[in-house]
Amino acid sequence: ASPYVSVTALEDGGYAIVWQQEENGNPPDIFVAVYDATGAVSPAPINVSSTPSLYESLSEQDITPLPDGGFLVSWSGQISGGRSDAFFALYSAGGQETMSATNVSNDPSTSSDRVFTNVLSDGSIAITWSERGTDGTANLFTSVYDADGQLVLSPSQVTSVASRGVASPYVSVTALEDGGYAIAWQQEENANPSDIFVAVYDATGAVSPAPINVSSTPSL
Repeated sequence: ASPYVSVTALEDGGYAIVWQQEENGNPPDIFVAVYDATGAVSPAPINVSSTPSLYESLSEQDITPLPDGGFLVSWSGQISGGRSDAFFALYSAGGQETMSATNVSNDPSTSSDRVFTNVLSDGSIAITWSERGTDGTANLFTSVYDADGQLVLSPSQVTSVASRGVASPYVSVTALEDGGYAIAWQQEENANPSDIFVAVYDATGAVSPAPINVSSTPSL
């Protein structure tokens, strides 16, 4: 189904398709196929998650092109105990895995929602995701990795107050020309209607300034 299929153009003129697929009655895995500009596939479709016994279910995955011609695949997978973690993996332009699936969140007390990824101007990778606690409230977190997938910034909390209004449909992340990135989201506070907040980060993941209430009208 369309929510479980993502397509992106690659730097070499080809494109990559990522999708979820069940096999032999097992829980779904994530697959990717790489095509050149003529539509020829190379190599055969790859099982990205590659762990049919790990995930009980998967949320919507995403694929992001990289400046070197490769691509990044991200997803949230429900593991044992009914909770989910956020993952990503790196691939070359030819579809070879350059970094295996990495657990970004890995917090046993929360469950992760959809993952958002952005490539910054220096090639670093900004990853943002929401984590929902057992009380139903959620916080946003962000982390930065270098172009090789090495951690630059450990997970940092974006939101200052947990809220039931923070959810993946209400989150947007974009890279900025100065090498940083910005995160915008809706958030409820103290049972007031939702407001829109934005936080700006530099390429190292340092926030400046503190999150801003853009709408600034909690009663409106």
